[in-house]
Order: sequence, then structure tokens, then C-alpha cells
Amino acid sequence: MVKMPKFTECQIVISILLAVFLALLVVTFLDKDRTSMLWRGDYPGIYVPARLFISGDIEHFYDQQTQQQLENRFWPSLAGNYYISSYPPNSVIFTAPFAYLTPLLSKWLWTGAMFLLLVLCVFGYLPRFLGDLTLNHKILICLMPPLLLGVLSGQNNALSLFLFLSALTLLAGNTRQHSFFAGCLLALWLFKPQYPLFFVLLAVMQKRICLLSGFASGAALIYLFNSYYFGEFWLENWLQSSRVFTELNYHVNGYQMVSLAAVCFRLFLLLGIESVTAYKISLGLSAILSIIFLLFLSKFKSKDSFSYLALVVPMLAPQTLFYDISLAIIGLVLLAKGEKRRAALWIIFFVWFFCEFFRGCSLFPGYFFGNLAIFICAYQFTQKQRET
Repeated sequence: MVKMPKFTECQIVISILLAVFLALLVVTFLDKDRTSMLWRGDYPGIYVPARLFISGDIEHFYDQQTQQQLENRFWPSLAGNYYISSYPPNSVIFTAPFAYLTPLLSKWLWTGAMFLLLVLCVFGYLPRFLGDLTLNHKILICLMPPLLLGVLSGQNNALSLFLFLSALTLLAGNTRQHSFFAGCLLALWLFKPQYPLFFVLLAVMQKRICLLSGFASGAALIYLFNSYYFGEFWLENWLQSSRVFTELNYHVNGYQMVSLAAVCFRLFLLLGIESVTAYKISLGLSAILSIIFLLFLSKFKSKDSFSYLALVVPMLAPQTLFYDISLAIIGLVLLAKGEKRRAALWIIFFVWFFCEFFRGCSLFPGYFFGNLAIFICAYQFTQKQRET
């Protein structure tokens, strides 16, 4: 009888790390057209709006034709395709410095900056809350497909994690000053308003005045910034662009989404419901569930409520692509304990790895199953906590 070799957790993590590193090397050097995530990724949609800002062409900031022309000029490999960008104007606070560089150098430096933020989140912030987080588990978190693919493709999910964990760290200080500055960080997160506004609504229900004061102060400064550089009608222009973008994104990128609204939208389409009606019903259901969950969560202890909300925000937000599930993964890591956390990390890693095989399924968002795995792990954890 042949005995199967036994591998330690450390050996498995190192093997995965080496496999990822070798795969990136092979893909990068064999990609002669430079279309892979390290060469281009999703970064054109971040770079071009910032480029328009530093050049003073504010009038065309949301113009899709201009975005298409510039993206194809900087990345000819797009071959006429382009990434529609509908970030609010204040997103340039983070991206403008990178727009002064050439597209390729900017992409690599942005990716490097996001990777450093990810490492800071996992190796710097998480140990403040979890003293028993091992090196193997820290590396495994960094290798989670949604986190790593988002960072390497030029997305800003690591920046979202950094602002969230920075705010959470300040709240742990349990002083008025800390709460105020935590609110300011949530305001900086308004480049993706569908996420921080959930935490603000929860703070309203919990009557966290200092945090709300900080958020209001930060949001006011951002409003003045946007008004100064983008004109008094910036909010109207952004909302109009965002509405068009969201509806289009449900059709184009619905298969990469993990939000409940996106899944319902796809199901309604399969049932033969007209597109606009399916879109409105999906958003309505998501809004109702969000209100119910926030009311329920407002009764939780303050130290846990933000972590629980981080766990579900990617599912409740109207538009969440797979890389922003990073927030839910970090929420689960913060809530799980000991061996339960270890089991949850491995389950989520392998489920998300296999979810990649469903990525091209345009009929139904296969990534939703990865989100479901996170929820099941969290449910098992909370059930056991209540029993004890």
C-alpha cells in the first residue's frame, strides 16, 4: 500500500505562493500584446480620468467618446474597446499624481502602491485585532483571488481596505478624537460611495455623533474640492453618468458581480422580465434588505458591528464586482476565531479559486458562489458563538 505524503500548512502556502509567482512571470513575459493584468488590466479606467483632470479637460471627464479615444491612444491593444469610468470627481485625490507618468510606468507604480497597502492591511492592521494570526494565514489572505487579482489588475480594492481598517483602528481607540478622524477616513472613501455610506447609516442608527461629525466635515471638504475643480453642477453630472454606467455595467460585467442585486437581475432576465424592470426590481429588493439588516445590526455591540457590516456590504451594495468582495473576506477574518478562522480561510480560498472557472459564464454570475461561501462560513461561526 502506497502512503500518500503529508504536507504541512506552511508547505502548502509556500507552494501556492511559488505557483502564483511563476504564473505571473510566464503570463507577463509571454504576453507580447501586453493585454494581461500586469501590463494593462483595468487600469485605463482609472488612469484616463486622472489624465483629463491634470490636463484641465474637465468638460470631458465623463464623456465616453473621449475616454475611448484616450484609452486606445495609451493602450492600442484595446483595439477600439474601452473601460467606462464613472468615479466621482474626488477620486482624482488619489489617482492624479500617477497621471503625470507614462501609462505603463503609472500602471506598475499604482499596482505597487496597492500591493503595499494590501501588505500593510494584512501584516500591519489585522494583527492589532488578531494576536493569533499566523504568518501562513497572513500570506494566504494576500493570495486570496479577489484581493490579489484586484490589486494586480490595477483596481483600488486595497485602498478601500486600507481606509476601512484605518477607520476601524481609530475607533478601537475609543475616544472622541479617534471617532472624529475615523469619520474623516470614511469621507475619503467616498470615491466608492456605495460602501462607506452603509457605515455612515449604521453610525446614524447607533447615534455615534463624533464619527458622524468627522464624516460630515470630510464630506464637506470633498464637496468644496469637487465644486472648485469640476463646477457647481458636478453632483448632477456625476449622478447622471453613474446612472448610465450602472445600468450598462449590469449587462456588460454582470457575470463578474457578486452583489445580490446583480444576481437577481440575471435571474429576472432568465425569467423573461424586461431589462429596465428587472434592474429596478433588483435595486428595490437590495434596498429593502439593506434597511432590514442595518436595523438589525444597529443592536450589535459597537466593536463588532462594523465588522459584521463589512461582511455583508459587498452583497447589499447595488454594484459590487468580484475584487470588492475583499471587504467581506476581511470582515470574516476579523470575526472568526482560532481554528474556525483557519478553516474559513482555506474554504474561501479554494472556492474562489474554482469560481474562476465560471468567470466566463455570461448567463449567471458564478462569482456569487464565492460570496455565498463567505456567508456560509460566517453563519456557521456566529451560530457556534451563540451556542457557547
